[in-house]
Amino acid sequence: MYRAGVLDDPGLQKGIHRAMAGLTEYMGTIFDNVKTDDQRQEGSERPRDGHSEIVADSPTFEQIRRLRAYMLRVTREQDLELSTAATGWVYFEKLILKGYAVKDNRKLVAAVCLLLALKINESREVSISRSLQAIQRRFEVSTNSILDHEFSVFAELDFSLWVPCREFMPHFLRMFEAAGIHRTLSDYLGTSNFFTYKS
Repeated sequence: MYRAGVLDDPGLQKGIHRAMAGLTEYMGTIFDNVKTDDQRQEGSERPRDGHSEIVADSPTFEQIRRLRAYMLRVTREQDLELSTAATGWVYFEKLILKGYAVKDNRKLVAAVCLLLALKINESREVSISRSLQAIQRRFEVSTNSILDHEFSVFAELDFSLWVPCREFMPHFLRMFEAAGIHRTLSDYLGTSNFFTYKS
């Protein structure tokens, strides 16, 4: 069963030269004085620690975090819902855990995941072609490749694009904080009861 944050837990991250702890309404990171090469080595590690299901050719932590930032950037540039990026991210993490998304195809798979999330999640009319062009530019993959792989990614997701709130909400909250465009969730969501959340 999928659990949000299994690949990149934002609550507590440890590395050789870093400790990061998330406390209620406060987050801080402590870095030791280390060589740049050591930090680069740590970022290029793969998230396999304790996850036997992750293949040896899985994306590195750095690559995973960069792709999450790309999804968030496209979402903001195209004025899409943050929940679209969060849903796409759930799809992508599931595919990493299945061994489908690997280092060589990570950008393409992430781009397709965002496109599928856009199609299933956006409640208002959105220009798919304009959004597809933005995805293509940001992820540096061709539009034809994205469209050619759409069905195979859908099949790898077991033909199920519905994501329960418990799976996407942690990613949504993390992206909401990273976006920094609203002060509170109430400001972002307005009076809509589309999502039920706890403050």
